[in-house]
Amino acid sequence: MRGILREWYLYIPPISWMVYVAHYARRREPAYSSLSNWDKIDRNMADVDFNLKIIAGNFIWMVVIMVIGYGRILIFK
Repeated sequence: MRGILREWYLYIPPISWMVYVAHYARRREPAYSSLSNWDKIDRNMADVDFNLKIIAGNFIWMVVIMVIGYGRILIFK
């Protein structure tokens, strides 16, 4: 089976990163409704920051996968 799945090992880092993120995002304490307004703002900003890290991590791995794939195409033409 040729094609994208031949480089299956390249997908391990982004998938493991997303599993870690899903596990981390599940942890929510204390209950959101019991927080003061400033604490709610702090938590929302932390969530935004965390989501940006997720996007950046997945984007970096996407670029790595594309560079490796394109490099192989150029080398083994």
